[in-house]
Amino acid sequence: MYKSCVDIKTFTKKNAKNINELVLSSSEKSVKNFLKNSQLSEWQKKRLNLLVESGGFDCFETEGGFQGVLYFKETKSKRPGEFQNSESGFFRDQVHLWLTSLKGKKEFSITSLDDSNEALEGVGSGIELCSYSFTRIKKYTVLLSKEEQKSFEKGVKKAEAVNTARRLVDMPPN
Repeated sequence: MYKSCVDIKTFTKKNAKNINELVLSSSEKSVKNFLKNSQLSEWQKKRLNLLVESGGFDCFETEGGFQGVLYFKETKSKRPGEFQNSESGFFRDQVHLWLTSLKGKKEFSITSLDDSNEALEGVGSGIELCSYSFTRIKKYTVLLSKEEQKSFEKGVKKAEAVNTARRLVDMPPN
C-alpha cells in the first residue's frame, strides 16, 4: 500500500518564525493587499506587480525564509473550443517550482489569501505528485491552519491514488 509523502501539521501565524511560506491567490485585489502589508523590498514588490499582470509563480529569499507567491489569473480563451486551465490544475502544475526553489528544505507553510478551496486542493495534489519517485520518496511537512486542512487533504488523497497506480506500474510482473 502506498503511503502519503505529505505530513500535515496545524499551526498559527503567532508561532510561525523563520518558516518558508507559499502564498496562494486567485484574486488580484488580495495579491495587491499582500504587497502593501508584506516585508518585501521595493524591487521584489515590482516583480510581484508584474506577476499580477500575467499570473504564475515567483519566489524570494527573505530574512524569515523563502517566500513564494502563486497567482492564478483566469484567461479568456481567444479560440472556440480551446481548453482553459482550471484553478486547481494551475496550482497543481505550478507547485513543483516552489518545491525546487526550497533547495532541499522539507517544511513550509501555505497561506491562501482568498480562502480558495480549489487552490488548496491543487497544491495538495501537486506536492504529493511531485514527491513520488521510483527509487526514493521525498517527504514534505506542510503547516496549515485548521480551516485549510480539509481542502488540502482532499487534493493529497487524489494524488495518492495516482501514486498508487504509478507504484503498481513500476513493480515487476509475477
